[in-house]
Amino acid sequence: MNLNIFSSLKSRIFALVVTLTLSVLAISLSIFYQKIIELESKRFQTELNNASDRVSSFLDTRIQEFRKVQNSINNRIIDGQVFVEFADEKSTLDSFLITLFRDTRAEMIMLMDPNGMILTQRLIVPRDGSSGGRQVVDGSEIGTAINNNLMPDSNQTSDSSLVYSVDGKYYQFIITEVERGETQGFVAYGFEISEALAEFLYEDHTDNKHVNFILVNASNPSDCQLIASSKPDIQMAFSEGLEVSCDTASGEFLMADNNVIVGELGQYQIQGIVYGALESLIANLDETTEFLLILISLILLASILAVYFIASIISKPVQKLADKAKIIAAGNYNEPVEINDSGELGQLASEFNLMQQAVLNREQAIRHQAAHDPLTDLPNRNRLFEKLQEWHDTEERDHGMLLIKVDHIKEINESLGHETGDQVIQFVADRLRTLDGLELLSHLRADEFVLLVRAHSRTAILEWVDLVTKLMEFPCSTKGMTLHLSVHIGIALDFDKKYMPGHFLRMADSALQMARKTKVPFKLYDPSLDQEQTERLELMNELRTAIEANELLLHYQPKLNPLTNKVDKVEALVRWQHPERGMVRPDKFISIAENSGQINALTNWVLEEAARQHNAWLEHGMDISIAVNISAENLKNESFYDSILFLLEQYNLDKSAINLEVTESAVVEDPESAIELLARLKQKGFHLSIDDYGTGYSSLAQLKQLPVDELKIDMSFIKRLPDDEDDKIIVKSTIELAHNMGLTVVAEGVETEQGLQWLTDNDCDLMQGYFISKPIAGDEFAQWYQSSSYSK
Repeated sequence: MNLNIFSSLKSRIFALVVTLTLSVLAISLSIFYQKIIELESKRFQTELNNASDRVSSFLDTRIQEFRKVQNSINNRIIDGQVFVEFADEKSTLDSFLITLFRDTRAEMIMLMDPNGMILTQRLIVPRDGSSGGRQVVDGSEIGTAINNNLMPDSNQTSDSSLVYSVDGKYYQFIITEVERGETQGFVAYGFEISEALAEFLYEDHTDNKHVNFILVNASNPSDCQLIASSKPDIQMAFSEGLEVSCDTASGEFLMADNNVIVGELGQYQIQGIVYGALESLIANLDETTEFLLILISLILLASILAVYFIASIISKPVQKLADKAKIIAAGNYNEPVEINDSGELGQLASEFNLMQQAVLNREQAIRHQAAHDPLTDLPNRNRLFEKLQEWHDTEERDHGMLLIKVDHIKEINESLGHETGDQVIQFVADRLRTLDGLELLSHLRADEFVLLVRAHSRTAILEWVDLVTKLMEFPCSTKGMTLHLSVHIGIALDFDKKYMPGHFLRMADSALQMARKTKVPFKLYDPSLDQEQTERLELMNELRTAIEANELLLHYQPKLNPLTNKVDKVEALVRWQHPERGMVRPDKFISIAENSGQINALTNWVLEEAARQHNAWLEHGMDISIAVNISAENLKNESFYDSILFLLEQYNLDKSAINLEVTESAVVEDPESAIELLARLKQKGFHLSIDDYGTGYSSLAQLKQLPVDELKIDMSFIKRLPDDEDDKIIVKSTIELAHNMGLTVVAEGVETEQGLQWLTDNDCDLMQGYFISKPIAGDEFAQWYQSSSYSK
């Protein structure tokens, strides 16, 4: 045997390529097989998840059918005086209910009186002795009260899907209130969770994936019961009276990732489980693997033949191509590959050149995308930090940054759509591009831009601010509308080159937030801003604990009636006794509570503490009403109305015990919602007052619409009485206006006897201020009151 058979280049190429081919094919086969398993499993799981989503969508859609005709049904019930005139006439109710049954295609429908007592109920059930026919029958629950947990005013909302059990069957249903001024009753509508439903879903909605419905304890999943299934063997077991385990979908089956939550029944849930047999997945894998093996074998055979015939002619050009490939791998895309061959190798060389150029273009595009914002094509945060680092590494010391926030983009997106919002951002970007002399213009995030400029003084940076402000004076026209834009600007300067890029940007951001908070167009960074921001964040985190730990307390400031010279009303003022910071002023934490979503908890605490204090005073013979301040955020909270009624009921208080004071600015912020809620409170008998009147810029038209009893004139108009002539005119005219509108007037900030006397002479109804008394802690107020001449 010739041992030099592999000494030639052709033989070595042949042996090497065949060996590599075998190795690559073996590795590829292994990788492909694993990938196929993964893809098939994902595909099968995706099918199951999609089927589960379709089941959930179908169940939701059925319930939504009732919502589409809900108002019509309620109006028919109301117009027909069903609850008013026929509540005791079952035959009439049954006739009416059958009509509803036909119109809604429900499988269960019932009418209930306002107390949740079932007046009549209709069910669709199989006919005796017939597997196909179904008939409408009375339910067995008539004359009983439905579970309170299912009623709309309990822990479920009218949009919730519930579960109702009757005669051993389970129904997915919803309850809606029928009311006109007051609740007349309730109507419930639902569908049975049955084997027929499971079979229907299997045939029409899950691509032949089985569906089980189980009743399961949400806190103890092992406590469950299988109530319906689309699998014939399970249905057969049911028909024979056998008990079937809930986990029939496990083991040899693959289940959807998430169960369908049909509804809740007390501590239990009815869940739908979508699953399929693993054997179908395995069959697909076997078929694919067999095809893959055949394909690999053919590729291997073709490769060996091809390598044998071309090995002798490719050795030299291949080496050249290999050398060029190394050059490309090193990142040199500019030197083309040149091979004097008109055949495949020449074409390969040409393709190398095309690939080289394509890689170069893609690399340039990727670099551009990595450093630019896709909406405005401006440099993004990455490029901004690169530029800031370049600045930091140079010797120049005239660095300035303007962080610009476009106002009201969120409102534009919500009211006009995100497309319009994007057009506004592009408009601002185009405007800012017209500025000359910028070091960098960057689009930082949705509504924020950064200008990096050279500025050797604060005066120079203010010139840039003026340029930006003038650019924004031009209105933006889009979709036939003209939008007038405004911005807030945060400014950071680094003349000492001591700030790292991240800190430099935080400086500008702190200045921007302070500009927005103080409602000024721009703000220059000051180190104290960081300290203030840090303190606000700390207070925000500590406030929730303070409410729960009862670190808050109320002080009460008396209101004097000048006609009787008596105090029978006070205003509750919240204080925070911080264990480490001492007494925290309200102006430091009230705004934090409003901006952090904690104002509702804070107001509820104040209301409850005021109610408790009122009862404590009553035990000492002091019948004093307490005024509590209400925030604008409280007026936006849908549960506030119910919460205050519940509180008064809990403490057995009359509506006159707690007065509600709403700032004028809160009403101006959202007058429609505020007036609606105040009207409901007024109708319930609450005494309502507009606080700080004169500072909120409300119109007389709005004032006329407000359902209030009282105006409180802001202390800024009271303190200088009777010396300031302008204040005298304003206060006197306000008192006359309020009296003409049937309102009482309270003056706050009375600090002198002369001011009190002037207000008395001008018919002011109530007064409060330091001249009468400063705010007093609750446990000290009784002593002050009993020793004061105002209580005699």
